[in-house]
Amino acid sequence: MNHIITAFHGGYELERSFRTGYTASGKKGRNEFGTGLYCSVRYETCQKYAGGRRKLYALELILDPAHATDMIYVDMDAVYVQFIQDLPRSAVKQWEEYAARQREAGRSAITLDMLNTFVNNYVSNSHRYMQALNDYMVRRGAKYSVLDGHIIRVHDFSIIQSCQKPVSFEGSEAELKALNDTIVRLKMS
Repeated sequence: MNHIITAFHGGYELERSFRTGYTASGKKGRNEFGTGLYCSVRYETCQKYAGGRRKLYALELILDPAHATDMIYVDMDAVYVQFIQDLPRSAVKQWEEYAARQREAGRSAITLDMLNTFVNNYVSNSHRYMQALNDYMVRRGAKYSVLDGHIIRVHDFSIIQSCQKPVSFEGSEAELKALNDTIVRLKMS
């Protein structure tokens, strides 16, 4: 069952994220909880990130629980072949130890949330690996993650239905129209 919610995003050039299909969050590409477009249902939270010359966007998101990263399981052997083996050797070694502990506990699959946590703990936050992780999760059907109950990390921009003009939007009407046109084009592709 889909839920339509309004969430906010404060920061620089949301348009660039739509063009590249990837959003490195934080300073210098640092991803506190993983890659994705960070939004919050709390206006005040995003208002802080929109200070200065940055912008505050209101996004209408369509959330289907079946596409949340905590609901999608991947086989540990398959994820090794499809993703882990291409990580730095130190991370591969940590994965092998982690997978062995999981198997001892009788588990052969993990959620994409758990994979995201692993990669964030054992791989430096290089743009290359974070984008590869996001792409891997999207190929497995992940469209979003929920953090702390109010933050939605968007992995697949197709869940964005529209971008509305919040009170403090500092962009022009033309920028808002261009952004919504981009959203429509993404949905059609």
